[in-house]
Amino acid sequence: MKRTNWSVRRVAVVVSAAAMAMMLWSSAALAADGAEAYQALQDRIEKVADDLGRSVVSIQTKSKVSQQPLDWDSDLWDMLPDQWRRRLPQPRRQAPRQDDGELVPQGIGSGVIISADGYILTNQHVVREAAEVEVVLSDKRRFKATVVGQDPRSDLAVLKVEATELPAATLNGAADVRRGLFVLAVGSPFGFGADGQASVSFGIVSGTRRRLALGMEDEDRFYGKLIQTDAAINPGNSGGPLCTLDGKVIGINVAIASRGGGSQGVGFAIPIDEATLDIVQRLKKGKEIEYGYLGVEIRDPQPAESETAGAPVGKGAFVSSVVPGSPADKAGILPADLIVEMDGKPVPDADDLVARVGMTPVGGTIEMVLYRSGEKKTVKATVVRRDPAKIAMGGGGGDDDGPAPAGSFEWRGLTLQDLTRALRQEAGLDDSVQGVYVTRVDEKSKAHESGLRAGMVINQVASQKVTDLETLKAIGKKLKGAVFVNVVGQGPMIVGE
Repeated sequence: MKRTNWSVRRVAVVVSAAAMAMMLWSSAALAADGAEAYQALQDRIEKVADDLGRSVVSIQTKSKVSQQPLDWDSDLWDMLPDQWRRRLPQPRRQAPRQDDGELVPQGIGSGVIISADGYILTNQHVVREAAEVEVVLSDKRRFKATVVGQDPRSDLAVLKVEATELPAATLNGAADVRRGLFVLAVGSPFGFGADGQASVSFGIVSGTRRRLALGMEDEDRFYGKLIQTDAAINPGNSGGPLCTLDGKVIGINVAIASRGGGSQGVGFAIPIDEATLDIVQRLKKGKEIEYGYLGVEIRDPQPAESETAGAPVGKGAFVSSVVPGSPADKAGILPADLIVEMDGKPVPDADDLVARVGMTPVGGTIEMVLYRSGEKKTVKATVVRRDPAKIAMGGGGGDDDGPAPAGSFEWRGLTLQDLTRALRQEAGLDDSVQGVYVTRVDEKSKAHESGLRAGMVINQVASQKVTDLETLKAIGKKLKGAVFVNVVGQGPMIVGE
């Protein structure tokens, strides 16, 4: 028995040793495989960074500022509150100058070369209102760029530099983008790419079809569904590419969600889908991008609203309001209708309907299926051209909508109207705020030179409070020369005649 036990023990030791050797061999093999995988990933990132980096440019813009101080009455200075006087220059007079104004730095951004003959894609907000645009290539050459086309609604712009044989990137359809996909964000954060070496950050696609939070889209802009990434995106990255490890550009970096203005792991990019590619091609040809307009205010439906309408829960676009005289009004669409289908294809949410109507050719007819109080209906509407100025004033989108609604007032290059509840919500103001809403600014006016823009709210002119249009009309008739206006949330500005 003792000999048998000893034999068993010896066999057990041999088996244990063999198992340990197998484990050590497996660990070594796994470590080797891991090292190879790591090195392969490292090599791929370096290659894409080098290859795509040659196609990325740094953008620097300049704007014009007037060199002639406005001539205004010093008596007005004495009436200003102390906090205003601390922020504004004292009154002075100066002989008129003949130059058009000095060019001063305005902003920075990024862009990506999309053709060898010098076309560059970037964000519209990077070059908006720029008097001069300069791009720096990866070989450190600097070029003055021409803005060939720009579209505020999609936030896309195409530039042109006089150069040839440039390294162009490949714009790829973003249909296959999915969560977890490795990506690189390439650009010129804080202007660091101006030395010719684009900055690169690495991450993954954190989400798809993301909607920006309320207030992150300005003016008449509509991003639709964006790509979310944790690759670091900072100020200056706007307009740069988001690409896969194959080097294909799947998005144009556009925004960050941050409390302090820097990267916090939540960035967004405009997907390079068919609609985006179509816009880019039109902008390259210098064409204005026209968007279809229906004339409804819509949002995603609540479950109770879907049930009341008799529609499937969680699908479609709920109609909050209909603009009088708009294509939707003429088609018989009513508030509380729930649109679930357009031209034979389902409408999953409100953003989908906005995007599809927008891409419908002006004058085209669309057919929609909707639910109303348990009944299913089919309606047809003829799409008109979207006109942001008319929409802001409460009108429809096209030239056939007739004159703008009564109630607007023209004053010193500004088109103004009373501050309604809807406009307060658009401007992010509560019901206690009074004033008049700026719906349009003549680009040749002194008001535009001073920085006044559509969407601002004026609550004081000179030393008098402005509560509505009637107040402004009474004040405006008496004022001569340059005057101060107070803009809610921004402070005083000077407006000349």
